[in-house]
Amino acid sequence: MRVNDSRNGPLLEALLRTYGGLYEEPVLIDELRLAKSLKWQSETVIKRLKEMDQQRVLSYKQRSDAPTATLLTPRADAQRMVLDPAALAQRKQRALDRMNAMIAFVDNNDECRSRRLIRYFGEEQSTDCGTCDVCQQRVAYKKSTISGASAAEPLGLSQEAAKAMRWEMDEGGV
Repeated sequence: MRVNDSRNGPLLEALLRTYGGLYEEPVLIDELRLAKSLKWQSETVIKRLKEMDQQRVLSYKQRSDAPTATLLTPRADAQRMVLDPAALAQRKQRALDRMNAMIAFVDNNDECRSRRLIRYFGEEQSTDCGTCDVCQQRVAYKKSTISGASAAEPLGLSQEAAKAMRWEMDEGGV
């Protein structure tokens, strides 16, 4: 085919001269390099390689930027694979424990999240972080002292009081 096919012969000749070992194993080829050596367009080289792949003259898989992986050992036969039930049960229990710890972490509204997370990993923290939502909730709200109601109200000045204070400071020249 290399000698008698005037259409694909030059491409086959260039492949054989440029890439040694084509018969022994797959080789990465540079379509642009082949196109330059043949003075063809790279699209023409790719098109001809695909045609020869369909004709089963060669095996061609076009280069891509997508990540690929090649497994070097054959896949284990599922019929002969033995799974350890005790190891599977232990793995399942560890997954359940992690899931329950995450649910408890999210449902917690009483303990500093940073302190709880550090304790989960086996360490202790002596003070609350002051920045998590639980700590912020403790700092930002207090129980109302009006008539013993248990409604929460924000600490600090109301917006009206803050505006009045700023107005007084501006008027006073401060």
